[in-house]
Amino acid sequence: MRFGEQKTIREIARDLARSEGAVKQLQLRGLQNLRARLGDPNG
Repeated sequence: MRFGEQKTIREIARDLARSEGAVKQLQLRGLQNLRARLGDPNG
């Protein structure tokens, strides 16, 4: 949603009925997981 649909954190939080902080955490964990799967040495 964040990157594919160009939505803001606030819009995503509203759509998922989550807090903005929770959405930021989900985004962080998702990006970390993706970096690990792609073998990014910086992540």
